[in-house]
This record gives sequence, C-alpha cells and structure tokens, in this order.
Amino acid sequence: MKKWMVVLMVLIGMRGYADSWTQKADFPNSKVGPFSFSIGTKGYTGGGIDATSHLTNSFWEYNQLTNAWTQKADMGGPARYYPAGFSIGNKGYAGLGMDQNATNLNDFWEYDTSVNTWIQKTNFPGLGCMYPVSFAIGQYGYVSCGWGSPNYYQDLWRYDPSSNIWLQKTSLSGTGRFGANVFTIGNNAYIGGGNGGVPLNDFWEYNSLTDSWTQKANTPGHPRQDASSFSIGNKGYFGNGDTIGMGYLNDFWEYDANLNLWTQKVNVPGIGRDEAMFFTIGNKGYIGLGSGGNDLWEYSPDSATGINEIHNLISISLYPNPFSTTATLVINGVETQCIASLQIINLLGQEVKTIPIINQKEIPIKVGINRDNLPTGMYFYKIITNKNETVAVGKMVVE
Repeated sequence: MKKWMVVLMVLIGMRGYADSWTQKADFPNSKVGPFSFSIGTKGYTGGGIDATSHLTNSFWEYNQLTNAWTQKADMGGPARYYPAGFSIGNKGYAGLGMDQNATNLNDFWEYDTSVNTWIQKTNFPGLGCMYPVSFAIGQYGYVSCGWGSPNYYQDLWRYDPSSNIWLQKTSLSGTGRFGANVFTIGNNAYIGGGNGGVPLNDFWEYNSLTDSWTQKANTPGHPRQDASSFSIGNKGYFGNGDTIGMGYLNDFWEYDANLNLWTQKVNVPGIGRDEAMFFTIGNKGYIGLGSGGNDLWEYSPDSATGINEIHNLISISLYPNPFSTTATLVINGVETQCIASLQIINLLGQEVKTIPIINQKEIPIKVGINRDNLPTGMYFYKIITNKNETVAVGKMVVE
C-alpha cells in the first residue's frame, strides 16, 4: 500500500475553556419531568411535577431577548409527568406521559403560538408511556422509547402535521429503554443512554432518509438516565442525568458526528440534576429545572468571556500513515508546552492507547507511536492539553 503523510493545520486557542455557562432568569417555581421545545427566540416548557409535588399541565414561555418568563395557556388534557414534546415550524407538539392516577397517556396536542391555544390531534398510536424521547427532523416529528409497566419500549413513530397521521418506522436497535437522551444533526437523530432495566450508555444514529439505525461511540462517563441534551449547529451535547445509586451528575459532553467522538466540556453549573428542561435557541443551549431546582443556564459553545485566549496555528504531520509497526507524529507551533498527551481512539469511541508527551519544550515535538497490540484498522488520534482540552483530531490507519 502506498505510504502517505497527513499534514493537519488547526487554528486553536490555548485556553482554560472555550465554552461557558451564564445564569439566566429563574423559572417562577420548580418543575421536575416537564416537556420542552423552542420556537424562534422563545423556549417553552410544560407539564411535570411542581413545587407542591402535584402534577401540572401549566405551560410557560421563555423569551431569550428579554430574559423573562411568561405563563401561557395550559396544555390540553390532564396534568401529566414526563411527556413528549417537540416543535415543527411555528407550532409546538406535546403528549403522552403519566397522569395522577398512574395511567400512561397517549393523547397528543398542538400548540399555536399565534393565538396561544392548544388543539387535540390524532392520538399517538403506540402504547401510552412515560419517559419517551421525542424530536423533529424537517417537517416531521418523532416519538420513540418510553416505559409502561412492565415494558421498556423501542418502537419509533413519525408524525406528519400536514396530514395529522402517524406512521410506524424502524424500531430503535439495541434494547428498549426509558429516559434516554436525544438530539438531532441534519437529517439524523442520535439516541442513547436511558434505562433498560439498568442505566445504559449505548448510542445510536437514526438516518431519517433511509429509516435505519447505526451504533456509534458510547456516551461517555457513567451510564445514566434522564439526562439533558440538545444540538447546536453540527454538534450534539448531553450531560446531567441519574446514575441510579451513584447520585445525579453535572458533567457535560460534546459529540462530533463527523468523527464519532465525544469531548468533555465545562460542567453544567450547580448541583447535578435529572428530569430537566432543555432546548436550543439559535447558537445557545439551555438547561434548567428538574431535580436541580428552578434555575436556568445558557450554554455558549464558543464564548471566551473572562478568559484570555492565545490563538496559534499548529501544524501536525503523521508519517508513515498507514503504518504497520511504528509511526511519528510531529507537532509544530508555539505554546506546545501546554500539550500533555496523545490519545488513540477506536471507531467505537473507546480510548485504546494514551501516550504522555514529555518533551514539550522541544519544537517541533516528535511523538513515537508503537503499534503494540493494536488490531488492523482505522483510528482517530487526539492531542490533549494539560487542561484536558482536545486541540486537534486526525485519522490514522494501522495495516
């Protein structure tokens, strides 16, 4: 096979963190297990359990521009806990969940922002459940998974608002589950984690164009249920959640679908939480409520507020590539003293090798890579700083 060299040019900021959280206006009271979605510059949340431990169907709007909450018309039907919710265009949709009699619901409602009213639509055709996942791609909405004692569901249904018709699609691969996390990137949805009898960390990509599932790199950190998740641009994010027996989490992770890689980001502020509200408005993500209280936090993936940044052009070359026994990675650029290690990741997103970098003061840095017991195949390498930042990613092939 022909040997070739890869040169990767990466504009990076050697900094403490590039992302940040900003606290926004508190919600007027607390809610655990609500649904949520966004429309334009507004975020919405409804249902759940309130501060008095009662189920509610109250519905609220958050205005990003004014940083203020406004109560809107109550959701139709009974008060409910952990329902589904998504938006398509200027309409919101919500349904399912469990009522105060512990009955799993399958009713489904449409919210019109222009007149502040709810209209009942065709019932969800699957079995009523709580803790489902829900999302929208293009002009369709989707509902999957959920729990209805004693069953863990994995069926997937597509809703067409133009015809008010549900259509069953290919069920989620893997095991049935409730409380999974979900976000969308382009025509694909990503579902992972949840509880299928035990907390899970498998992660799946749904291609809405081919109606097919592909397993991707497991969600990092502890297996968990009831996490918070959203997407911004071409990246997905998830964090928080309940580990069952190990407490609530506040770690936070970014998923790169092109590389099938997870990168740890700044923790969600405050105490760990589950069963939260979360949505995206523009290039900002929002997480709040749930077991953490009535606070609301805004996530900025590219903000450097309060952080001094030094931008440098770093060139990285790996040769030979592919290789059978050894290869050399050469790193050029200033601020190389911040670089601490080289990680090698397999296609399942698992770290299979870490090489400490101890010659940081030498420019260029040369890192020897021994194949050792690595099986033949393609891998990703990540360059990590001493502040646990990923500053560059590339591909390598072992023959």
